[in-house]
Amino acid sequence: FIDYTQHRVTCGEKEIILTPIEYRILSYLAQNAGRVVTQDLLLDQVWGAEYVGESHMLQVNVNRLRRKIEADPSHPRYIMTRVGIGYFMPSPVKESNTA
Repeated sequence: FIDYTQHRVTCGEKEIILTPIEYRILSYLAQNAGRVVTQDLLLDQVWGAEYVGESHMLQVNVNRLRRKIEADPSHPRYIMTRVGIGYFMPSPVKESNTA
């Protein structure tokens, strides 16, 4: 759960301590859930235009973030990779009230 007003991330009752960069990556991906965000767009939104093309820096931070929020970082459920393109969070599952 991301609390945007408090800049806090929790998983159940446990607060996940993120760096400001990790928080910005996570919140940007969450706000664009269901859409692939290119590496360059993410770099621009999180670090600024002068960092576009610094994909290694992004990959290192995404890996750190996965270690903090994923139960199994080698098989992520929250931050998915589109190889050669970027990252995405799956859209939230919509519950249906059909009987």
